[in-house]
Amino acid sequence: APDASAEEPSGLVGYKASVLHFIADPWDLAREGACSRDFAHQETCDHLAVEYFEEGLLVVTPSGHVHALGDYKDLHARFPDIAVVNYTNSILLPGFIDCHTHFPQLDSIASWGDTLSEWLENYIYPEESQYVDPRVARKSARRFTNDLLRAGTTTANVYNVIFEDGVDALFEEAAAKNMRLISGLNGMADCRGAYRFNTTEGEEVPLCNSEDPDDTLGIESASIIRESSERLIQKWHNKKGNRLIYSLMPRFLTTATPASLEVYAELLAEAPPSPEGLEVRFHTHVNENLELSLDSIAGFQKLAMEYYNTEGSRAFLEKILNAKTQLEIFELYGLVNQNASFAHNIHLTYRDYEVMRQGVPLNETLPIPEKGMNFHRPSSCHCPTSNLFLGSGLFDMKSHIEYDVPFGIGTDVGGGTSYSLLRTLGEVYKVSMLGALEAGNELTAQDKPMYPGGEEVGEDGSLDKYFFPVKESYRLSPLKQIYLITLGTAKQLGLENFVGNFQQGKEADFVVIDKESTPWIRQRLKDI
Repeated sequence: APDASAEEPSGLVGYKASVLHFIADPWDLAREGACSRDFAHQETCDHLAVEYFEEGLLVVTPSGHVHALGDYKDLHARFPDIAVVNYTNSILLPGFIDCHTHFPQLDSIASWGDTLSEWLENYIYPEESQYVDPRVARKSARRFTNDLLRAGTTTANVYNVIFEDGVDALFEEAAAKNMRLISGLNGMADCRGAYRFNTTEGEEVPLCNSEDPDDTLGIESASIIRESSERLIQKWHNKKGNRLIYSLMPRFLTTATPASLEVYAELLAEAPPSPEGLEVRFHTHVNENLELSLDSIAGFQKLAMEYYNTEGSRAFLEKILNAKTQLEIFELYGLVNQNASFAHNIHLTYRDYEVMRQGVPLNETLPIPEKGMNFHRPSSCHCPTSNLFLGSGLFDMKSHIEYDVPFGIGTDVGGGTSYSLLRTLGEVYKVSMLGALEAGNELTAQDKPMYPGGEEVGEDGSLDKYFFPVKESYRLSPLKQIYLITLGTAKQLGLENFVGNFQQGKEADFVVIDKESTPWIRQRLKDI
């Protein structure tokens, strides 16, 4: 408890309302044995993980940090003279956190009728190429950040464009609004067959970082990614007076090259250390569309055979040629690490879950961090509205939970259809319930695995590491849904020391939910 004799800081402001936030991970509590270990029925852990004040008071410092949280009567007696903002018939929640969305796709929502690759070519690449004009980027950055805040999203992990001015525009707008935001240059290093667009000078060039059709191995693109990222990190990452984090963001394996993945690995190794834990991050799309994923592996391996053409690189080339999944390729470059998150991760084999667990076998229990200690691992970002809209597949929530692979929730605008994480949670619930309708590979199946080149299943039905687990339904409780868009995604992005709940000293981002915002909600809450 705070020292009652200590002098309280001046300028405190209190916010009175019902207050709810999470103080623990309900799934970790189950793993520790605090409640039922039946992963389908863990509602008892929800109540152990949450803290709720029917008539609460959130006390905030002038710098915007949490000073105290508790029952209104108790805190009002402790702080009798502070100004109090009264939110009648409302509930305060921590600001919502979006683990994956796209800044330059805000005008592409509901662009219908195509699978992922055709959708990108027909809608997204034409839209994103317009951001070569800095004026377009600045105008869109204002609209985009306004739309996030309007939906209650105060922290987001945001894909950007290949143009450095676009990254500046988004960071400038987020800094002006004091948002906690992660973003970085979009990496599209492969110029071969890239979408063509016109520059501001009217020259037709490929949509890749070098904009050079002769950059066939993406070496020039990789150099530009390095130079731009170094400048942007120096300018924006974790600077005093902002709440911004830089992330290395190759679009996906399809547009990556061996040279660019080498650069990303080098940049991560060279990034300035952060005593507070706000490291430069890595984020990309993985295992979103199965057909495109398989094609990207073959395409990358073909590039690698041209790039690693010396005697000294033959051993590494052999490892790439033996890789059978996208995550295995990223792992070879050291990019599946504690600061990495991967959007989608729908089509994961048993081997992929091991990669996400950084090599720990699936039948071994991962350590649970001690209270107050951070223990980050590679994580997934579940984007249900996008996966449904593009017909990409169903996220396997139950396997992520059983194999203890962290995941958060993303809107993925503009494949995703809403900025609202509350609306997105409705689709999260439905997808988790529908899991059993998307078949995987039975352990006793004798057919070939989904990923070519996997080991045959033994006569005893032993597990083939390149098979998919059979997906099962999972009943996601309402409280766990709130956990996922607050503290859960904060932990997934390595931000739990800063946002996600109302622990003392954290940044006091919060949203106010009106309990009488609609007649239907008013009726449902009448007798509660």
